[in-house]
Amino acid sequence: MCSAFALVDLKYTGIISLTETKIFDLLVKARLFVKKPSPDVVIVDIDEGSLQDMAKQYGRWPWPNQIFADLLTGLDRQNPKAVVFDILFSDRDTLRPESDAAFNAAVAKSSTAFFPMVRLSAENDAKSRIKTAWLPGARRLEDQPTADSGIALILPQVPAALESGRMGFLNVYPDKDGILRRYPLRLDNDGWRFDSYALKVARTAGAKPREDAADFLINWRGGPFTYRFLSFKDLYHGLRGDPGAKPPPELKDKIVIVGSTAPALFDIKATPVARLHPGVEILATAIDNLAAGDAIRTLPNIVPPLLGSAAAAGHSLYVGGGLRLLPQRARQQDQSAVHRQPGRLHRHVLYLPEFLRSVRRSVGGDHLRPDLFLRRQAVCQMAARSPRFVIFVTREERRGIFRGDS
Repeated sequence: MCSAFALVDLKYTGIISLTETKIFDLLVKARLFVKKPSPDVVIVDIDEGSLQDMAKQYGRWPWPNQIFADLLTGLDRQNPKAVVFDILFSDRDTLRPESDAAFNAAVAKSSTAFFPMVRLSAENDAKSRIKTAWLPGARRLEDQPTADSGIALILPQVPAALESGRMGFLNVYPDKDGILRRYPLRLDNDGWRFDSYALKVARTAGAKPREDAADFLINWRGGPFTYRFLSFKDLYHGLRGDPGAKPPPELKDKIVIVGSTAPALFDIKATPVARLHPGVEILATAIDNLAAGDAIRTLPNIVPPLLGSAAAAGHSLYVGGGLRLLPQRARQQDQSAVHRQPGRLHRHVLYLPEFLRSVRRSVGGDHLRPDLFLRRQAVCQMAARSPRFVIFVTREERRGIFRGDS
């Protein structure tokens, strides 16, 4: 078994751009050991069954906000850590103003409800009447001048939500190939900083991300429907005590995310682990990563030039053994053998030496390690696809490769 610390593109001396390569996706998919999703994160799913069930009494989506008022009131009785709406309440219900008033009253009484904002294109900032400094949760950046400028965004049309300040930006940004691999941590605008939605929620669980990081690589817990899902209709009827409904499950101290996996509501994105990944579960994964502090991080800039130079010269670095030079001929033979004998991987593996272990400890300890455990076959595929990529492993993991462990 080998554990990938990072990948180095030997054509360059810097860190490989993980967000633009399929190698990273292969690493994520090939893990033998994937961390389980947190049991403290629960998704309340507005699925197709819920849409059909609620339509009998309340009509088609969007539902009146009275439904969410009842849900929030019932959930707050269970003392969850947070009730996170992955829903944009962007329009007032002009036909049912009493429904909006009931929801606003429920939010005003709640200390757990969170709401998303959506940043629109900066091209529309000049037309916006919303001032950046007015937004709840805005933090002034001391080293930058501030401006009294407008910012184009979609805010929840719930006055109590605006007053609470429990809001964050829901925007995510896929890579050039359309795959979502990173989640933003913040948004800076005219000398002000705002938390992303996931970070705003995760702070309730004690998350303290690096201030210099703008985003992070998501440490996926698995494919779609990995987290605990509750059907909206079952929970709603249970919290209300409707006839024939099952009692609601215990949700004390849980982070409860209310969103949808229904294809009709179009909250689906492509990720390294699935072509169709529910957006609500992406949000859940990001919150889980931040709360657990185990988002994937790349090596610092000082390390790849040192390791890349050694690997490009055909050397292999052994833990505790200093430098061991490999003859050029032996290295070439082993590169061809990797296609025939998966067990002969040692020339494609760059072992992390002791002096770099100390560097790893000084820049973040175990958080630097992505915890990507790979099947041996996947490593062979990687090496065969691009010999310029190497994998960092420890001495103990090297022994597992030579034994032929998978």
